[in-house]
Amino acid sequence: MKRTWIFYALILTIVIFCYFNSVKNEFVWDDHTIIVRNETIKDISNVKAILLSEDTTEDMEHTGFYRPLVYFSYAVDYYLWGDNASGFRLINIFFHFLSALIVFLLGRELFNNPKIAFAAAAIFAAHPIHVESVSFISARGSEMCGFYYLLALLFFIKARRSGKLCYMLISSVSFFIAFLAKEFTITLFIIMLGYDIAYKRELKEKPGYKAAALTYIPYAFFTGLYLFARSIATSGTGSVGSLAGSIFDSGILLRVIDSARIMLRYFWLMLSPNGLTVDYHFEKTVSLLSINTLIAVLFFVAALYLLNHARKFNRALFLSGLIFLSPLLLVCGILPIKGDAALADRWAYISTAGFALIVAYSFSALVERLSRRRRGVLLREVVTGLLFFLIGFYSLMTIARNGVFRDELSLWRDTTKKNPASYKAHINYGFALYKSGLTYSAYDEYIRALVIKPDSVKAQYNIAVFHHNKMEFNRAIEKYEAIVDQGYIFPDLLINLAECYYGAGNSVEALIYYKQALKLAPDSKEALKKVARIYGKMGNNDMSREYNALYENLKKSEDVDEKY
Repeated sequence: MKRTWIFYALILTIVIFCYFNSVKNEFVWDDHTIIVRNETIKDISNVKAILLSEDTTEDMEHTGFYRPLVYFSYAVDYYLWGDNASGFRLINIFFHFLSALIVFLLGRELFNNPKIAFAAAAIFAAHPIHVESVSFISARGSEMCGFYYLLALLFFIKARRSGKLCYMLISSVSFFIAFLAKEFTITLFIIMLGYDIAYKRELKEKPGYKAAALTYIPYAFFTGLYLFARSIATSGTGSVGSLAGSIFDSGILLRVIDSARIMLRYFWLMLSPNGLTVDYHFEKTVSLLSINTLIAVLFFVAALYLLNHARKFNRALFLSGLIFLSPLLLVCGILPIKGDAALADRWAYISTAGFALIVAYSFSALVERLSRRRRGVLLREVVTGLLFFLIGFYSLMTIARNGVFRDELSLWRDTTKKNPASYKAHINYGFALYKSGLTYSAYDEYIRALVIKPDSVKAQYNIAVFHHNKMEFNRAIEKYEAIVDQGYIFPDLLINLAECYYGAGNSVEALIYYKQALKLAPDSKEALKKVARIYGKMGNNDMSREYNALYENLKKSEDVDEKY
């Protein structure tokens, strides 16, 4: 027991060492939408609204994702820390520590070797691919799902080996909680079935249709309960199981090849985490004879062969392989999900546990083999030293990458450097520059985004805003109206267009666009005030008084709301 606590303390030390410099980082990226501007989480009494709300983002009004546990944790954070990002990030770090502990316990359960278990937990804790999940607060769902996912698996194995009902209860409840954090949980069925197949001779209850049904009924029940709650929260919008986005709209054969390429890319990022970014460039397979295709197919075939080989000769390694592969099925395109991104570091959170177990076992097996040789002592020490070097190297890379998430400028500067073909990265970098007062540099980034994607409304809108703020009203009008001509109409666009016409001396057109804006946003004080002013200048005092009255009433009602 004393030795176990030493391992726990060492894991905690690694996590603190790797993430101590991330605590003071600011809110970045989707944090502003999901946390800073999310009024729902700012009152912890909004439990019903939180539990029945859909996961939404600024770009996608309806996502079809249902992750109430994550949003409830944000509400608790806000209750404890207010808008202090450091408090939120401490909770992320804490969950990462808990996940690393479960990797240790899972490794010990599978390999019956605390040294392998500790090495795996250390690799998992220090790996820089987790920076996005830990330092980016809005990616907490990956951590929470990862912790409960691995906890459910750990107690499933304990239950199958001991036959204890309490272990099965802990496992099934953890399974449900993991679902409330992220949809990746569905892939746990694959790992559990894999365990039953590999260890069928050692199960406390001999496998059979009846026994299998009794074992998986709780998990099926909680899956159904989650889907029912999700259907209420999402009201049938944005299906997670819908056809995949633009990356996976090709035929089934090309989709499988793309999936193999993505899995290979994830494996390589885990093995050599250079070039980590929040926005990866991925092109669909167009030729079955390309070098990338052949390499990916060879990797996929080799992975399946080694997995099957491990099932026969090293079942713990087989389970580790399943932990690596199974969660990726939801993001690599074999099991399509809504979205147009193929790669994201946070999606590899659970899979990295399997990778860490495989690497730790490989080092252990090599050391053991060298120990049998007469002259293998020195080589054994070298291999052990390489393992410690790897953990140290990962730790230093993690510390360095935490700096990328320091603020918006550093995040998007790094992203545009690593993926210059991303128009989204250029837009976000431009906006960060704009907020920092570097307006001309921001304009250059918007232009770069428009070169990459000429129909990007965000880029066009931000360029129009640039001319608007420079009081170049005619150029701004041209840019705004080009967006309207494409069929995009929203209140801010109409109000800005009206302001430009007003600034250019065309009060009639300004009035038209202000009134159009009020149809979409009747509570816009800015539009009401400007309409009243324009009518006053036109000599229509009755209409001016009418809109002034609407403005004053709205202002009074808002003052009352703020008071209470």
